[in-house]
Amino acid sequence: MKEKVNKFVIRLILFEVIVFILYFILLVSVNFRDYYTPFVLSFVLINLSIFLYSAFSKIYRTEKKVYKKWFYSVINIFYSTVLGIFVSETILKISYFQDRKLDIQDIYWITILLISIAAANYLSALREKVRRLEVEKSLQSLNMELLRMKLNPHFVFNTFNFLAEAVRQNPQLAEEFTLKVSDYYREVLRFKKQWSLFEEFAFIEKYLVIQREMLLPIVLDYKIAFQDRLRDVIIPSGITQPLVENAIKYGVKVNSGGIVEIRAIVENENVRIDILNTGVPKREITPEHFGIGLSIVSQQILLVGGKMSVKVENEFTIFSLYIPLNRSN
Repeated sequence: MKEKVNKFVIRLILFEVIVFILYFILLVSVNFRDYYTPFVLSFVLINLSIFLYSAFSKIYRTEKKVYKKWFYSVINIFYSTVLGIFVSETILKISYFQDRKLDIQDIYWITILLISIAAANYLSALREKVRRLEVEKSLQSLNMELLRMKLNPHFVFNTFNFLAEAVRQNPQLAEEFTLKVSDYYREVLRFKKQWSLFEEFAFIEKYLVIQREMLLPIVLDYKIAFQDRLRDVIIPSGITQPLVENAIKYGVKVNSGGIVEIRAIVENENVRIDILNTGVPKREITPEHFGIGLSIVSQQILLVGGKMSVKVENEFTIFSLYIPLNRSN
């Protein structure tokens, strides 16, 4: 929030400096004989043109092709400036000259101004609605992929093998483990598109408890921590599991034991979720080396307007998810 305010203040100062420069140029052009006309023309023209440009740019702000964005921006600058000039002249005429009656031309430009703003708002709202529907569809598809991963045969076979061994050696442990596995799959089957951070961490703890028992004699320690105010923040469901699975496979197992730590904090206007694991990767981790799970997480994060990063620090590998803050009502 603070960063956005700072950017807004900087832009505002820049725009008003431009207004002052134009005002001074106009004053010089009339040899300082008229102060009001240059003020109205400079102040109204610049601020109105900027307002119009901002309003019209909403129409194409989601355009992904750079050359199209540049093309639309050039047209926008030209149209906003021309419209700003004619409307500024109309405002000057109404506010300064003796004849304050609007003629046909004045009415024409004011009508064009109002229609343009209304059309820009309508089109930008329409495009935003279409964009959200596309995002919803993509998220739904990616959630199905994640669900298939959670029901992958490898994990199911491992749990059954562990259960079969436990039944022979420790029936009580087998019973407790069966309840934990059934509890975990109950959560998997009630999967929805999004849920709260608290639900996500409760789900991932069930997964870690199962993995900790199946990994024995390898020791898996885990720690989950988050700020209480993040409890109801909404995030894509199950988004941390592929990262935790990756941490166990390439961190804990490779090092014959270790820790997985999951924590969440607020950073700017995002919730930052860190997944740390013991050990460092044998090669640089880049999107080209992502498996299916990490690739799906990366796509999900981008769709909700966030990002994912990875770094190595103090003999730990740290994956970080940045998800825009979104709370349940």
